[in-house]
Amino acid sequence: MPPELDQQIENLKQIIAEMETQRAVLGDAAVDASLVPFQEKLAELQAQVEAQKDRPSKEPVRQRKLVTLLYMDVVGSTAMTQQLDPEDNLEMMENALLRLGEPVQEHGGRITRYTGDGFKALFGDPVAREDDP
Repeated sequence: MPPELDQQIENLKQIIAEMETQRAVLGDAAVDASLVPFQEKLAELQAQVEAQKDRPSKEPVRQRKLVTLLYMDVVGSTAMTQQLDPEDNLEMMENALLRLGEPVQEHGGRITRYTGDGFKALFGDPVAREDDP
């Protein structure tokens, strides 16, 4: 948390605590009405702190992992599709790649890139399992 944000939160907490001690003198209604803007500002600052905690760091976390990379390519696809219309070729390859990708996902893999008539997939990222290879 940035120091200035932390200081603002602490200041607001102190103000709220001080005003709470004035209930006997000023009465509940006056103190409650006076506290509203301070409590709203405190809630806003605390939400900013939570948002910063949830935001991923700008610097990626580097770590070494053992992963399995699968590269799949439809052999002979150029010769097979030369006589097809581009729309038919696209539909056929899309359907084939989707179907060929199903076992990858069923076994915990993740397709990271499609490459024309193939794809690259990873096993063991983000979570490694003993049977990934």
